[in-house]
Amino acid sequence: VSYHIQAQRNTTFQNQAWSGYIAQYRCTSKLGIWFDGHMRFRDDASFTTTIVRPGLIYFLNDNVRFMAGSAWIQFFPAENHKTITQELRPWYQVWWRNSIGRVQVTQWLRHE
Repeated sequence: VSYHIQAQRNTTFQNQAWSGYIAQYRCTSKLGIWFDGHMRFRDDASFTTTIVRPGLIYFLNDNVRFMAGSAWIQFFPAENHKTITQELRPWYQVWWRNSIGRVQVTQWLRHE
């Protein structure tokens, strides 16, 4: 017995643009403020997501920082959805910088 199964593939192409702003401000030798905000757009210039993520920074030293805060995220409706969804998420991250020869490398690991 032989069976032949054929599936159709429907492919939808959609472009998105992401825009973001990230800042950290040192208030004292050990404490600072973190902010990052992001907006994401569909190819028709409508919003898909807005993220606002403020936080506090603890400077262990000039090359290691710990941050924590709360993220507010808003998802805007896609074609078949009627409501805007909002989330509040706690987050924390560690940020570190090191030099490799004459190049400085900055990295961070975030958990949301």
